[in-house]
Amino acid sequence: MASNTKTKLNTGEITHQNTKKKTFLFLLGTQKAGSTWLNNQLKQSDEFWGSELKEWRLWRQYFKLNKSINFQIDKDSKAPIEDFFHSNSIKAHLTKKERNQIKRQKIRRNPKEFLENCVAHINTHKKLKILADFTPSLGMLEVQQLKEISEMFFKSGIETKSIFLIRDPLQRALSQAQMKINNKHKEIAHDRKAVNKWILSNKKALLKRSRVDETLAKITLIEKFIQTKIIFFDELFNQNSLDSICQYLDISPISVDLINPNKSKPLEVDSQTKAILAKDLESTYIYLNHHFKGRPKKMWAESFDYIEMADTLKRDAQLTKFSNKKN
Repeated sequence: MASNTKTKLNTGEITHQNTKKKTFLFLLGTQKAGSTWLNNQLKQSDEFWGSELKEWRLWRQYFKLNKSINFQIDKDSKAPIEDFFHSNSIKAHLTKKERNQIKRQKIRRNPKEFLENCVAHINTHKKLKILADFTPSLGMLEVQQLKEISEMFFKSGIETKSIFLIRDPLQRALSQAQMKINNKHKEIAHDRKAVNKWILSNKKALLKRSRVDETLAKITLIEKFIQTKIIFFDELFNQNSLDSICQYLDISPISVDLINPNKSKPLEVDSQTKAILAKDLESTYIYLNHHFKGRPKKMWAESFDYIEMADTLKRDAQLTKFSNKKN
């Protein structure tokens, strides 16, 4: 369905009219909230395409080096994406991770060429509707940067949509910890004491992407030019959710390929460690619970209980300290 929305950007007022039904889709967040599962489901559709990479990892790096987007996409470019990634440096014997690193390096060196190849690809393949970048962290960009991305694609005849995946902040952080330990610190994975020590030592980094307050605030600021669909991790992995996403993207329905994507054994994390993390995230929990009118507290009751446990532990520690002084 074609839509008309007015967007006021720094360059003036633009009326977005999606006549070609081509869409650039990206994730505002969040890492460890189901982005790989969702990407794998959508890849089943011949209307969905994300170049050769799930995660481009382009935009945050680009804006670190440039104050604003300093190029325009030539929407009439005919270069095929295969030519862009063709390189003697991408050897067959390299691992998939190593090949993808080389591809991302090339994207960062030649963002204009890469994006023109992508636009040419989806325009050449008439059935394609969605060009997707599933880097799960674009909510960290500034509002003006998101505006510039939207405007750039609009000038190429492509509208912009986003998805924001939200997971229980504590469980998201623990999932990130599990990924880090399994990938880089396997020697401590079965050592409960070492695992808890590592988590607390890396608490700041683990909790950073769980603080989604600012991203939610940005959605209100960008809604005039980027439509956003918010999906809770707890409600993602089923056919009804996928049907709703397909409808949002205006693509044909897809059958869910895998209901339960995560079969790995969770780390053994002490209740006290969880309570410490949950307490540090208390302001985020309060914000989310208010924003979504009490739904998070019902879905994530255990994590809210850990906040109360932290308060109890603190009171008990204070009482013990007072008692020791008195004695």
